[in-house]
Amino acid sequence: MVLNNLEIIKICPSHFKDIVSLSDEQFGVGYISKEYLKKLISTKQNEGFVALYHQKVVGYVLLKIAHHFLDLESIILKDKEWFKSLFQNNYPVGVIETIVVDKGYNNRGIGKLLVQASLNQLRNKTNSVVSFLWQHPNGTPLETLLTKYQFKHQKTIKNYWFKDSILKNYNCKYCGQPCYCQCMVYYQLFLPDN
Repeated sequence: MVLNNLEIIKICPSHFKDIVSLSDEQFGVGYISKEYLKKLISTKQNEGFVALYHQKVVGYVLLKIAHHFLDLESIILKDKEWFKSLFQNNYPVGVIETIVVDKGYNNRGIGKLLVQASLNQLRNKTNSVVSFLWQHPNGTPLETLLTKYQFKHQKTIKNYWFKDSILKNYNCKYCGQPCYCQCMVYYQLFLPDN
């Protein structure tokens, strides 16, 4: 059932509390902080969107644009040389860093709308897009959605957030701390319009 009165708008500071709450619920406490969000949207090449339903944040997506590999250093947690070769001639690269839908609003098209808003925003600013999917015991719903938008699975990386979870002291919803979850890397190269 698609929701009427659903809006997809750019993130602003008044959304931070709800985004952190959704992140804590979906990924584990401490994965995203208000400070991180403040830093993210203060940088011109980064942004995000929230899905609002009757003024309640029911989903969000965080985006980054990397003009060279150094812009990706803080995002890419493992296998940096492999990523360098993947992106080598395809800068700028858009990154769908995190996408979340409130579990009470799943299967209502919110994830699809957030992905569409992301691709619309990134298509004119980047040559390619990468997304890091958290593979966890309950499946990876975003995998199906990205595949519908012609993203291709490139690689699965074991223990992707292991060191990051220790360094930033967050607790994975499934593993606790440290996080042993796998990351599925999905990538799309934008083809020039003919």
